Amino acid sequence: MKNTWLVFRYALTLWTLSARGDVSMPAPSSPNRVVAESSAQGPELSPEIRQLLRQASEGGASAQVKAGDAYRLGKGVTPNLDEALKWYRSAAAQQEPAALHALGVLHANGDGLKQDVPQAVLLFHQASDLGWAASSEALAFLAMHGIWQEQDPIASHQWFLKAAEQGSSGAMFGLASQFEQGEGVAKDLKQAFSYYQAAAEKGHPKAQHKIGFFYYLGKGAAKDAVLAFTWLHLAAENLAEGAAEARDMVGKTLNQQEVMLAWEKLESIRQRIDAIGSLDRGGDTSLSPGS
Repeated sequence: MKNTWLVFRYALTLWTLSARGDVSMPAPSSPNRVVAESSAQGPELSPEIRQLLRQASEGGASAQVKAGDAYRLGKGVTPNLDEALKWYRSAAAQQEPAALHALGVLHANGDGLKQDVPQAVLLFHQASDLGWAASSEALAFLAMHGIWQEQDPIASHQWFLKAAEQGSSGAMFGLASQFEQGEGVAKDLKQAFSYYQAAAEKGHPKAQHKIGFFYYLGKGAAKDAVLAFTWLHLAAENLAEGAAEARDMVGKTLNQQEVMLAWEKLESIRQRIDAIGSLDRGGDTSLSPGS
């Protein structure tokens, strides 16, 4: 199990032990309170980290997750997995989904504690039920690859659906791939195109690359070299592997008027992506990553 699971460690790590982004602290709630500092915190803590630890000590679940992230990743403190686990467990006891997910990843990978995939699955289920898309996506990949039990493409598809409904662009990409390949669901290129487009509009580089190829080949949508060029250019900007070469290939087939139209469409699509990103941030539907 240990060797098999190592294949998926990188993907799981991307699904956030720091799902809420870099450590950021709101204004102090009580400047007169003293933080009970352990030796693990070190002597040179910034005011922001001290404020974060103060809020975590006062029982704030969100602050406890951020404190766990800080110790897990060494952000502003000396890395200390025991301290990270302490804060994650405290937040998890308050049913904070980000903490449940983080503990699930640590149990799955055997980082700092005994590897326990069944316990990881239980924690992912709990976080998923609380709306955490990264956990739903993790369960989809577990079912897809048969890491814990036998491969179950149908169950994987259902978990991807749930994660997509919770806002995961990675899950939308996974659904699109399933519809494209006919894995766990009947092959349907129109549905594949629809999910690739949804993920692309949320800024997913690989989905942007895919949607460009779909437009170029006329898969699941009418053939459109201009839109193909536009999406491949966006994918190249976001460093999707092979996208720049594909964009240049498609660009050679366009005339001057089509190139001008492509640049116009590019600006419109960028505005739509920015608008969708703003809505996502407002609704706190971020992953992990990730996705």
